[in-house]
Amino acid sequence: MVELVARGPADGLVPHSVGDNVLSAPDPGRLTWIAAGAGQEKALAAALRKTIGLGWPAPGRMISKGDARIAWFGERQALLIGPAAPRLDGAAVSEQSDGWTLLRLEGSGAREILMRVSPLDLRAGKFGAGRAARSLVIHVPVMLLGMPGGSFDMLVPRSMTGTVLADVIRAMEIHSALDAVER
Repeated sequence: MVELVARGPADGLVPHSVGDNVLSAPDPGRLTWIAAGAGQEKALAAALRKTIGLGWPAPGRMISKGDARIAWFGERQALLIGPAAPRLDGAAVSEQSDGWTLLRLEGSGAREILMRVSPLDLRAGKFGAGRAARSLVIHVPVMLLGMPGGSFDMLVPRSMTGTVLADVIRAMEIHSALDAVER
């Protein structure tokens, strides 16, 4: 009998390093989409604080506590990253773990590399730790999250992981080549 082995969409492709910049695919834990009913954000914030120590994120923001994060995901929407979602009255809740890949870009050039493939203004004063935005990497919709230390997490639709990896790796190589020329 054949034994099948489960593989993630980035297995064998990352980690990938170019200079001191590293692209990896850490395990995010669970991913749960939460949509607040009309006028339910305050009640959800209280419920989330009480059960897992997180509130409801403001537009464009992410709240973190340990390995648990909740990021703005659109109007009256949030994405809970890490823990299982508690019971939340007044919200639609949907498990999303199998639909997304978490990619992390770290290193001294992470910001400049992502600015090559994303239309967002990712300069340090504009997009730092605790920020969240729906955007694109080239033509693929992603969720960008600003992390401490100038690194970035990207939530990528699972089916487009290879495309985003190729685009970001290409940008890493271009950044490294231009950095070498400037020295």
